[in-house]
Amino acid sequence: MHSYPILIDTRNLHALVVGAGSVGLRKIHGLLEAGPPARLTVVDPTPPQALLSLAAAHPGMVIHARPFADTDIAEAQLVFACTPDAELNHHIAMRCRQAKILCNSATQPEDGSFALPACVRRGNFLVCVATAGASPALARQVRQRLEAEFGPEYGALTQLLAQIRPYVLALGAPAKANAEIFRALAASSLVDALRDQDLSRCMAILQEHLPAPLHAYLEDWCHACLDLV
Repeated sequence: MHSYPILIDTRNLHALVVGAGSVGLRKIHGLLEAGPPARLTVVDPTPPQALLSLAAAHPGMVIHARPFADTDIAEAQLVFACTPDAELNHHIAMRCRQAKILCNSATQPEDGSFALPACVRRGNFLVCVATAGASPALARQVRQRLEAEFGPEYGALTQLLAQIRPYVLALGAPAKANAEIFRALAASSLVDALRDQDLSRCMAILQEHLPAPLHAYLEDWCHACLDLV
């Protein structure tokens, strides 16, 4: 499969998952973690209790306890064919192709229009690895190594940098000077300070790299992000 990597904001989309077995549930959890979508429709003849529990916590989710019908894709923009029936998944993928709807097939990746990478998510920090469908096992192995490498401190660092960025830009310095600040912070030992829950070290690093007008915010910024580790 020839693929172009892209991150999709699903929050305004209608996603459809056909099949709520172990594979379908993984897709549903991934959608909920990323968005969740404005509408999430799940079609399965016998929805498991785990799915019913998820639906109770997410009002945008609708469950149809019946077999798939071609009309199910009518308003969908993102479709996941996750049934254990390869022929049905193929049929769903072909219907989506005709309707120009993005579709992922769990049994035949080449039938679909996109494949899902193996990802490590730490808040807004996301690292993904893909093999274009050639070897999901290899992608999974690499993901496990990434999970060990990138802990929750990376989510905290991402959040901290997101808080800082608009304040730096608001000072009106030249773009080159701002870029140097952001690069220096990203390359600093901030992530280690966050991992070690070291408030004073976190503040000292920020004070070293940020302009003086922002120093009054350092303690609040660090406190808020240390709570994420």
